[in-house]
Order: sequence, then structure tokens, then C-alpha cells
Amino acid sequence: DTQPVVRVSSGINVRSGPGIDYPIAGALNSGESAQIVSKNPTGDWWEVTLASGGNGWVYGPLVETAGDTGSIAVAVNIPTPPPTPVPAPTEAPVEAAPVEAAPVEEAAPAPASGGPDFRVVEKRLWDVVENGGRLDGPSVTCGEKRQLVARVLDANGNLLNGVAVQAIYGAQEIFVTGSQGKGDGTVEFVLGGGQALKVIRDADGREVSSEEVYNLSTKPWEIPFETLIGGHFCTDEASCQSFVDATGCYGHYSWTVTFQRNY
Repeated sequence: DTQPVVRVSSGINVRSGPGIDYPIAGALNSGESAQIVSKNPTGDWWEVTLASGGNGWVYGPLVETAGDTGSIAVAVNIPTPPPTPVPAPTEAPVEAAPVEAAPVEEAAPAPASGGPDFRVVEKRLWDVVENGGRLDGPSVTCGEKRQLVARVLDANGNLLNGVAVQAIYGAQEIFVTGSQGKGDGTVEFVLGGGQALKVIRDADGREVSSEEVYNLSTKPWEIPFETLIGGHFCTDEASCQSFVDATGCYGHYSWTVTFQRNY
């Protein structure tokens, strides 16, 4: 029997696990196909073999299949999803606790791993309703928001005030977490066409290294289909293509980014 395959009519991301929270492991370009190895328990993601020899996962609604997919078994060893950072409960002291102030004098040591001081643990597009819009069956009424919210956590997952976050494009605004009245560990930017972010200073005032987050766009054609599907702007490749062709919700998308300190 011929091994079942997926085929793509436009380029899509291949991820290291069955979900958009997993890191991108590669891509399939327009017209490419890949053998199906297994599926996830809900059957909406396929594990495929890449040309490089490794395996990765593609989102079912974005691909066409050929061959008997009914015989494809559920994967035995599905990678554990990356942890979603959970802020500390509100009753846990963040600003007032002496332990927050004490390290300022001593300057917390840089991470021994040699990686950046701040890494990105979340990049999330707000869904239709969260952004102020509504759904009527398959019809999307766009919201008016275009916000960019950045949160900063310490190594234990507590929201961290006093950290400077900078926009990379345009006026390159710098906002300090907890200083805008938006909540502990949080800053907010207004999105124009799009933006990128990085952390530049820790709470003790010293400069730090940071992963940078790009493609925080308000242009639908710059947002991956799988991300649009996750936000309920469309449901499959065909509806996403129609949505993008119609420049759906152009200029009105919002994102949340979370950075976490490594030490």
C-alpha cells in the first residue's frame, strides 16, 4: 500500500508537536508533500517525515491528504507541550515583599547557561472576541483594538515590575513594567502596522540580553494561517485565504508577549 501523504498548496509551518504552542521545526513549501507517520489523539494534527529526515507536525485543516489515512495510528510519544507561564496568585507579594528589593543591591547573577537573560515564553494573537469583535457562525465582525501587551516574569513565574521593554521599530518607545497602571509586570504599546519587542533593562537598572519577538503584525497576510485559525478568524486553508484576500480585520489585531527572566 502507498503510504498516506499530506500535500500543501501554500507554505505552512511544521512544528515540533501537535499545537501552535510548540516551536517551529521547519516548513513545507507550496506544492511539497510529506509522508504521514501518525496523528494526535483528536486527529487534527499529522506527524510527517520531512525531507531532512526528521519528523514534525502539521495542522490538518491546512493540508490535503492522499492515501488511506484511516489506518494512521495515534502517535505513541507525543512531546510534552511547552509550559504556559502562570503568574503567581494575586495574594502572593510582588512589589511589597522584601525579597523583591533585596537583590537590587547585590545584582542577581547572570544565568550560567550563557543564554539570554530574558527569553520569550509566549507570543499569542488575541482571538476575535478578545479583540472586541464577535462571531456569527462563520462570519467575523472585527474588533477595533490594536494593542500590544508585554508581560515580564521572574524565574519563578512571578510578575516582575521595574523592567524596561522596548519597541524595536518606529519611535522605539521604552515602557517600564508596572508603571503604566496596566497591572504588575505589564506594559502596553499601541500597534500601528506591526511591531517587535525586546527587554533592555532589568529591575535593578542594568542592561540585559533578551530574545526578540518579531511579526507582531496587524496585517492579516503577515499572520500564519494556523495563528488566524487559533484566533477564530477563519477555520481552514480556504477560508483563511479568502479572509486574507479580503484584508480581513486589517489594522485591528492585538498580541500578548511574555518574557521570563532566566535567573
